[in-house]
Amino acid sequence: MVSGNTNGKRQQVSPIYGVISVVFGIFMIRIALAYTITTVSYVLIFFGLFTIIIGIGILVSYNKKEGQ
Repeated sequence: MVSGNTNGKRQQVSPIYGVISVVFGIFMIRIALAYTITTVSYVLIFFGLFTIIIGIGILVSYNKKEGQ
């Protein structure tokens, strides 16, 4: 037997997580660009951009749910 949310609604993520994700991504990119550009810097920039995209996705999905 599966327990959990049985009424068919999706779990909603708080928009605070989206804001934190965007800020953390910007912070990662700033750290990567502060020192000599190396392979680690490229990885940090990639993950920074990835977390910014995730944060924007969370905020956009939250706005779509609020607009309904």
